[in-house]
Amino acid sequence: MVVGEVSSPVDLMVVGGGPGGYSAALHAARLGRSVTLVERAELGGTCLNVGCIPSKALIEVADAHSLGARVRSWGLDAKSSVDMASVRCHLNEMVVNLTDGVQGLLANAGVSVTVGHARFTRPGRVSVERDDVLEFLDYQDAIVATGSRPIVLPEVPTDGKTVVDSADLLFADTLPDRLVLVGGGYVGVELGCAFAKLGSEVTIVEVANQVLPSFDGRTSRQVARGLRDLGIGLCLGHRAVGV
Repeated sequence: MVVGEVSSPVDLMVVGGGPGGYSAALHAARLGRSVTLVERAELGGTCLNVGCIPSKALIEVADAHSLGARVRSWGLDAKSSVDMASVRCHLNEMVVNLTDGVQGLLANAGVSVTVGHARFTRPGRVSVERDDVLEFLDYQDAIVATGSRPIVLPEVPTDGKTVVDSADLLFADTLPDRLVLVGGGYVGVELGCAFAKLGSEVTIVEVANQVLPSFDGRTSRQVARGLRDLGIGLCLGHRAVGV
């Protein structure tokens, strides 16, 4: 729904509320700019909501579970089971607390936050759509920090159930008995380590001839040894072509 085409003036427009966007907004506000930040989802972007932060929290949970298994061999009774629904609640609680923190930082800096999908309609103007309502903002300067999203492989389409992306896997309700990770970069390696320690049988498929293909060979070899020590299968130099 558009009522006329009335626009609001904006000094500095920041599109995207992830680490790049909100950091730029805070810095600009400290320098005296009047800042409006537009984010279509949650503040914090991929890193805070479905990436770096929850993945590290999951690794911490997995390390604790793995330690329980180790200390039993020392004669200590430390039985534990994995309740993925409770793990998911723990991750969500951490994400919400940190998202609220980002929101507080922006509010204290005087940054105006608008929720909606931004689209550049012409030089100096952005439309922001939310719930079928369209708002126009005329900006003096703009910073685009729209972030990243998981790569979609046409050969392995996700269905949200048995084939999922990294974000869905992080917040899974159940622990998979067997898990195949397509991609041996840092995301695949992180998730592989976590789920192996939680008890899943994990295999990593990587088209390159080494895990962490963007890293040097020595680092890759050391990581590969660690993965194999965890019982993770490595299928290197192979491409996933279907499910």
